[in-house]
Amino acid sequence: MQQQENPNFSDQLNEWQQVRGERGEDPMDWGAFREHLMAIGAPDPGFVPTNEFQEYVNRTGGDKMGAMGGGITGAMAGAEMPNDTSDEGLPKPDQG
Repeated sequence: MQQQENPNFSDQLNEWQQVRGERGEDPMDWGAFREHLMAIGAPDPGFVPTNEFQEYVNRTGGDKMGAMGGGITGAMAGAEMPNDTSDEGLPKPDQG
């Protein structure tokens, strides 16, 4: 789907993650990647990281993730995932 909306998505993703890793910054910060794309005029890829974004760990063997704690950070930190059925943090209905 990203290729249809942004034919340069894969190249932008690979370059961004590589540079972030080389700088010692978190290459799995989806929020920062979204901001980068929008800053360069690319379409917003949305709130949920693509499978391709998450494949960075497979491409690098996870060697850079250990030092950073691994996982998706940034805008996804604390975000409710689509299959999250918990009601934590939601307003409670009136009980009266």
